[in-house]
Amino acid sequence: MATRGSAKDALNARVTYMLRRTLTPWKLDETIDEAVDFCRRNLVDEIMWISESHARYRELLPLAAVEALLPGLRAAKARGEAAGIVYSINPLTTLGHGDYGGDGAKTHPGMEFMVDYRGGRAKFCPCPLSPVWRDLIAKTYALYASTRPARLWMEDDFRYFGHGPNMSFGCYCDRHMADFGRRMGRAIGREELVGAILRPGQPHPLRAAWLEFLEWTLADAAAMVAWAVHEVSPETRLCWMSSTPAIHELEGRSPAVQIKAFMDGGESAIRLCTTHYHENSPRDMLIQDEALKKMTIHLPANVKKCTEIESMPHGLYAKSAERIAAQIAWACVVNVPNQTLNIFDFIGSPLSETPLYADMLRTRKPAFDRLARCFAAAPRPRGIAIPSHPHAARFVRTKAGADMRELMARDGGWADPLRAFGMSVVWGMDEAVTAVTGEGLRGYTEDELRGLFSR
Repeated sequence: MATRGSAKDALNARVTYMLRRTLTPWKLDETIDEAVDFCRRNLVDEIMWISESHARYRELLPLAAVEALLPGLRAAKARGEAAGIVYSINPLTTLGHGDYGGDGAKTHPGMEFMVDYRGGRAKFCPCPLSPVWRDLIAKTYALYASTRPARLWMEDDFRYFGHGPNMSFGCYCDRHMADFGRRMGRAIGREELVGAILRPGQPHPLRAAWLEFLEWTLADAAAMVAWAVHEVSPETRLCWMSSTPAIHELEGRSPAVQIKAFMDGGESAIRLCTTHYHENSPRDMLIQDEALKKMTIHLPANVKKCTEIESMPHGLYAKSAERIAAQIAWACVVNVPNQTLNIFDFIGSPLSETPLYADMLRTRKPAFDRLARCFAAAPRPRGIAIPSHPHAARFVRTKAGADMRELMARDGGWADPLRAFGMSVVWGMDEAVTAVTGEGLRGYTEDELRGLFSR
């Protein structure tokens, strides 16, 4: 890794606040005016308008429902930009956060839905290879792009993991199996494939081929959406809300491969998932430390790196203003100065109900800016290195061969004890001292391993 900072970086570095706020149509004008005033008063730079409320979640919207949102979004853009606030959109659904009782076959005739490795079938979470879904999502994002947002986000439901309660670890539908079979030159059934993927001991060659195929399918879908967005609004950046590093490793998705598809040859932004949604022990801050350090080493320089600062359930009873301030400060220390703030509920409760959040954001921003400038000029984070391979799931050796979670490399076992003794930890293989556990080394070449052990 090269040294990260410079005097120019230090001079230009600043913290940006990016408020995620739900557009509530039953009090549209009030919601827009309140959010714009809140941002103006509390030094918030950008509003990421969430397209619909989780409280009235309708899963994947038909095009008519998306079109109905556009007048409100255009009004939000006009009033926000008049106050100097950047306008972005955060659509709630791409592949669905889960099945919540709807019947997708009725809402979207002809759409195919995900199937998991055990044969469980989703009722509303689409297969990303489904032609009906691909047509719908491209047109959906083109409609949102027609309002000319600076950034248009794909939510963290854009994944194969989860989508419960009927399934997890997709997609093994007939279309996926047929496309994969064509790649491999022969028909392969789901049971044969799953047996090969989970075979104990030396990994079966089909596992790496399958995970590479799944990675390609999501990258291809992201590139398709990026093209549709830029056809309508070339200046809009398609951006990615990632999951945790462990989930991406388990899915076989390299952050570098995924973000390249979103960039479409230009620039993008990534919301780095840190979980830590409510306040427990201060030790939870280590989740954020790992998530930010582990993901950013894979990202190109022209990707805007953003945190996920979230309080859920929303409000001070879930997370204090002091804990959120600590999260922002630590993100600045590891050189992620852009903060997405999902700290208010989705039903339009007045922002004035939590004045401590507003006070903290406003009064602490100068200090956050100083931290950002300081660490932008500093060398990259240093410490004891923990090797972490983005495609580790291709190389892990299973034991029982019964569950997809066995593909977890579990290579971070040294992180917590080392940090408990006050030692800085980073991820990669570029430090003088390296701590190894689990199966993280299996994916490296002989030359890489010789270089590691030479130190």
